[in-house]
Amino acid sequence: MNFAEAADGAEIAWTSEGEGEPLLLIAGQATAMDGWGPTAELLSRYYRVIRFDHRGIGRSGKGDTGRYTTRLLAEDAVAVLDAAGVDLAHVYGHSMGGRVGQWFAIDYPQKVRTLILAATSGGRSPDAGMQPDRAAWDALVSGDVSRLEPLFFDADWVRSNPAATHTFFNSGASAWAKARHFRASREHDAWRQLSSIHA
Repeated sequence: MNFAEAADGAEIAWTSEGEGEPLLLIAGQATAMDGWGPTAELLSRYYRVIRFDHRGIGRSGKGDTGRYTTRLLAEDAVAVLDAAGVDLAHVYGHSMGGRVGQWFAIDYPQKVRTLILAATSGGRSPDAGMQPDRAAWDALVSGDVSRLEPLFFDADWVRSNPAATHTFFNSGASAWAKARHFRASREHDAWRQLSSIHA
């Protein structure tokens, strides 16, 4: 386990596995790096996979306990790449991690080789016709794993990978950290800047 120092002194836990071009994995809201499980293992056959715990999650420190934002979390991701000695990387963000990845690509374009955004958006849509599905939203905020599993994984995959599923949903995040991550994700708004991304 390695630690990068964020701008405010927070220690950000990170790890690296595999060889090849660097690939930075940015986890979703209140999800630890361990949640990448089999995905990280598979990708490390082809890339140098770098993943980290967001501030306040897993083995990372809380840092400045004021307002967490997706832009602040992008700065943490840059600190991780710097600590890993990487100037240019593929960046793959899932859910809130995709929102963090957007700021990463907007604010640090020289560090992004390619940008992969999974299950994410630019924030609350200005288009009234693009509102989240109510049942999915209720499941997301419920914290009930039995309601969350179908939103994230195929049922057959869950049956075949119970340990990985358990790890994904059990990051050890405190209620304090979950609340700050939820607010950071909810307040994300990069719609006006997305067109500046060239990755």
